[in-house]
Amino acid sequence: MAGCAEPSNDGGLPESDEIAETYESLDAYNATYVTNISVDNGTAVRTSEIVIRPGTSERYERTLSNGSTQTVRVSNESVTWDYNLSSQTVVRGFDTTTRRQEQHRQVRRVVARINNDEKSLTPVFPLIPLTSGVGPDASDLSISTTVSYEGTQTISDREAHVITLGTANDTQTERTWEWTYYLDTQQFVLLETEFSLTTADEQVEASQRLRNVTFNPGLPDGLFEFTPPADAEVRNIGSNVERQRYESREELGAAADIEVPDPDVPATLKFDEGRREVRFSPGYAMRTTEEVTLRYTSDLAALTVSKQNLTFDREPVGAQQAVEINNGSGIFTPLIGENMVQWRCSNTSQTVRGPLSKQQLVSIAASIEC
Repeated sequence: MAGCAEPSNDGGLPESDEIAETYESLDAYNATYVTNISVDNGTAVRTSEIVIRPGTSERYERTLSNGSTQTVRVSNESVTWDYNLSSQTVVRGFDTTTRRQEQHRQVRRVVARINNDEKSLTPVFPLIPLTSGVGPDASDLSISTTVSYEGTQTISDREAHVITLGTANDTQTERTWEWTYYLDTQQFVLLETEFSLTTADEQVEASQRLRNVTFNPGLPDGLFEFTPPADAEVRNIGSNVERQRYESREELGAAADIEVPDPDVPATLKFDEGRREVRFSPGYAMRTTEEVTLRYTSDLAALTVSKQNLTFDREPVGAQQAVEINNGSGIFTPLIGENMVQWRCSNTSQTVRGPLSKQQLVSIAASIEC
């Protein structure tokens, strides 16, 4: 690989909490961001300029083609704007969590496994796709994996820890895959991520690389704000939804019309925030859907517990499994990156979702009263 030296085994990996603390203490960093995806029928390359504030949802990304701006994405703590210059369209959304945030959390889980000498086991943490459509699927959640630390290597003139995660050699499956992470040894920014997937039908190789990285650059005022051009068509995703965040479960409970869950979660997970979402259904002036969500986080994971004033009545399909929740029935769903348990109460439905095993999620669900 161009610009790379052979790995060195000097030193070792820091603890995952040190990685998180150092990374999130950065005010910001900017870089050229190159995504490369190669499959049997060709290669796609995308180049963009990014500015990221670790520990927040603030992100600016400008996608380039032949030196010209094609798209602009601006995210802050409350909204994400996607602007396509060629079509003059703007999409305004409310999901501000970035895949890169989840990828960094995934790397810290891998580091924790290595430091705890858990070199080979079935993953119970998320396997985050490298980019949309590129990564493992739900069947990979039960495959035995191995992790290893390969020392350090020079990437773009910076020293990086080299960490690998992949299917175990003795795995009896037609799907084999491997991640390689290159984590900056000083600021713990992901300088490069590589992913390879081999199946009976295809070979996929993908990478994300940062070039010309600058830490704590001076940023212009208003970089993470966006005003749509006057001649652009603006579409709102979730414009019939009101959302509010709360700093405590008690504040959320005081604002909500439905009772807020009170789950027993693992001690390593701490309350992060509460959310209330009220959705107004078009054509039903008197009908609204209310959902409350509790979010718990640790250095290595994020878990959500949600409740809404709608009910569902369906049977498991595909990879889903029936589970028992307090003498009632529920559904366990394995997802890419996390797992989910849903169950029905008399007038509400509840969901526990996160990077935990089925047994752990069912136990949390059982601690919640209907």
